[in-house]
Amino acid sequence: VQGSFHGISNISASAMTYSYYLQPKLVASMPEDGPAHGGTEIKFEGEGISNIGSPLWLSFTSVSDPNRMAYSNKIKLISDSTFVVSAPSSPTGSRGGMVSVQVSGNGQDYS
Repeated sequence: VQGSFHGISNISASAMTYSYYLQPKLVASMPEDGPAHGGTEIKFEGEGISNIGSPLWLSFTSVSDPNRMAYSNKIKLISDSTFVVSAPSSPTGSRGGMVSVQVSGNGQDYS
């Protein structure tokens, strides 16, 4: 398909692609805690991890204040279902606290 858009001609729709993937799901992590300053290497196991390609992103969202988040994309894939990441600093600073961890393949849609 070819056409024009706002005076630009010869636009070809066949040159554009988009891929869908199943949302990944985290099922286990070890260790379950670390210091507020971050840096602890965390091993995660999940489903659908290898389906989304690279880069993977993780969000660490404060349970007590969901508006406070930290992110990491420094992830090392170990197998189709296992990866490790260095934990970022706590999203609540030196107070630490519990976080929920979610994974994304595009840095926008987390599950």
